[in-house]
Amino acid sequence: MNSFVELQRNNAEAPFTIKLVLPEYENIKENRISIFSALGAAIFSEKTGTKVVYRTWKNENHIKITDVIFQPEANGNYYVNKHDYGYF
Repeated sequence: MNSFVELQRNNAEAPFTIKLVLPEYENIKENRISIFSALGAAIFSEKTGTKVVYRTWKNENHIKITDVIFQPEANGNYYVNKHDYGYF
């Protein structure tokens, strides 16, 4: 959680960045995506370069993880802090 991930849809659009968060901190307008959402669950624990398919109510989506910009656990931070949420 609190990971910043760069994604790209179908290699046709410019990449965009999201932050994976707990459900209570989700805010779509600010690109904070719950780890329990369809997209969050699909990319959770995946690596850079992975192509992921996830389903929503209307369709099946294909997305590629172009970069894992920041992952707290990779930097030795294994604790969730409420102040980690809210801002990019």
